[in-house]
Amino acid sequence: RLINDIEQTLTNALTEQDFAFLMAWYRSELGLRITAYEQESLKPEAEDWVDQHQSELLKQSYRAEFYDRTATPALLSLLKRMFLDVGRVIEQGATVVELRGRKSPDDWWPTMDDKTVELMLAEVMQSMRANTAHTYRDLSLEELDQYQDFLNHPSAVKSSEQAMRAFVVSYRNMYEQWLFEIKKELMATPASK
Repeated sequence: RLINDIEQTLTNALTEQDFAFLMAWYRSELGLRITAYEQESLKPEAEDWVDQHQSELLKQSYRAEFYDRTATPALLSLLKRMFLDVGRVIEQGATVVELRGRKSPDDWWPTMDDKTVELMLAEVMQSMRANTAHTYRDLSLEELDQYQDFLNHPSAVKSSEQAMRAFVVSYRNMYEQWLFEIKKELMATPASK
């Protein structure tokens, strides 16, 4: 469902010129190498390694700060929105559960005020910096700069922001469906006294 939502969003949002630019990059030698590195970084063992060596990876400042140089304000704003939207849905679910005599909301998700969102975003950014340093460790700094130029191109920016927007909406819908199922299940069982 998520992949379909993203594909549909990109199909509607990108022009033929955008697609041509993106495909030319992804089919290039460097684009193919980077795609392979990024796919490798998604493996559980790679994520575990990054978590265990985060402080060491963050010392590689130029590679670690690559994410900061390519994450647009719009992308960060969408990430904040995702935290807020999902957090509010989970809070609603926790309230329903509490009213039925189950766990309290604090056992589910922190209260999603601006301070909490900023703290969560800061943690995500640190994790992304470490992941970036590890993922692109075999690229030369010149190749990393070429990738940065690609990601900062208007077509790539549009693609990234539209994909993130579709991801946020799909993720929120998933949690809303989860809340619906929770309500249905709890309403079908007697409340605790």
